[in-house]
Amino acid sequence: MMEKKILLVDDNVTLAECMHDILEIKGYKAKAVNSGKDALSEIAKKPYDVVIMDIKMPELDGVCTLIELKKIKPDMRVIMMTGFASGDRSSEALKAGALEVILKPIDFEKLFTSLNKLMKNNE
Repeated sequence: MMEKKILLVDDNVTLAECMHDILEIKGYKAKAVNSGKDALSEIAKKPYDVVIMDIKMPELDGVCTLIELKKIKPDMRVIMMTGFASGDRSSEALKAGALEVILKPIDFEKLFTSLNKLMKNNE
């Protein structure tokens, strides 16, 4: 099995580093960045299998980043995260092409189930 690459995007540095470490332990190759701008720069430079991105970020939020990301890589698979159970941004993220919106605090079992499904569909 080829190494699966995941880009994590969250302005909460501690959470991004924690998720990075958990993904690496589970066998994924993860890279964490802390802004939408950095995510777009990273996506333009390197191939990733999946992007996991927070919706609420300063400057370029997750939905705006997703819209721009889809212009660069229309087939990129994106899972969005949010700390807010309801809200327009979640539905906007899905309309913009996110495959799923997961709630914080992250249920890692659910996240890994989603990731495994996405990876299998891509093989």
